[in-house]
Amino acid sequence: MKSNILITKTWRSWCGLPYQVWGVLLVSTFISCEKSKEDTGRVTEMIVSEDAEQAHIISAHEFTVEGGKDTLYVFGDQTLDVNFETSDPNTWVKVDKMEPVGGKGGVRLILEVSPMQTQFKKRTGVLNIKGAEAYSGKFIRLSQGYDTRIAEEFAWLRYGNGNPLDEGRGTLIGQWTNAQKEYGWTNPGTAATSKTYGMNGFVQLGSADFGGTLLSAVVPGIEKDSLLLLTFNAVAYTARNGEQDGNKLTIKLKGAEFADGQTSKMVELKYYDHQSALILTKMWEETQAIFALKKPVRNPTASTIQLEFIAGDGQEMAKNRLFVDNINLYTTAQFQAIKK
Repeated sequence: MKSNILITKTWRSWCGLPYQVWGVLLVSTFISCEKSKEDTGRVTEMIVSEDAEQAHIISAHEFTVEGGKDTLYVFGDQTLDVNFETSDPNTWVKVDKMEPVGGKGGVRLILEVSPMQTQFKKRTGVLNIKGAEAYSGKFIRLSQGYDTRIAEEFAWLRYGNGNPLDEGRGTLIGQWTNAQKEYGWTNPGTAATSKTYGMNGFVQLGSADFGGTLLSAVVPGIEKDSLLLLTFNAVAYTARNGEQDGNKLTIKLKGAEFADGQTSKMVELKYYDHQSALILTKMWEETQAIFALKKPVRNPTASTIQLEFIAGDGQEMAKNRLFVDNINLYTTAQFQAIKK
């Protein structure tokens, strides 16, 4: 009750003021409000944008696989502490420099992004941007690369010592352990005339007398994928005396086609240096093949894909021994639903 009486008295005392005083109060209040608007004209909450006009405010940002310099704009605080955190073994994003955005009260944040040269599996991290004021800051999710459909390094194969010159050390695919067969790689050819071997961390296609084929499992769930990227390493056989086999490899696709619309492509491979003392590692240098794939024109909604690698030109060929490793298939673009 006492508080109510005080409120009533206060209200009456205000009501009893002369008109001139009310006018002063109203003008003062108006000026105070206008001043408040002027003071708050600058951004107080931190904003991160892809452009200086703040037309594309972001909480996440994706870099191209080519890397290089990329720019973000930060508004709300010009005193910034920026660091990048990632679970990747390499720090693939670094702050190149920060500079003020003239007349806009912001900071241009220039980042240096490492390129992806042989592996394109998506990697992620967080850019932590802190301001001078306590509890001010933004966390921006960063990513680079593509989602993976196939990622096969054959690390689970442990036959022989990994030297391609040591023939007879591999194990035919039909004799792999049940655990190894569960990875889904097969040879669709006849066992008596088609030879595919497991080596130490890679696969050998063919022998001196027969060809060989490696077929992947059927990969489901690609209904929305429109563009894909196939990469692998492959190298042709050279004997200890320097004699070379054929070097032709045919790749066939089921559920996709190459950029030229074909479902089969033959490539000629390089030969490793059979005299190198570091042949176990040097044999794979400059052997990566990269192909852009797309959905079949006649079946753009295909939901599965399968890869086939054949030692030979279109069909298996004897004395055309090849070694294959690091088979990867990435999704680079997906169909987008059209908003009506």
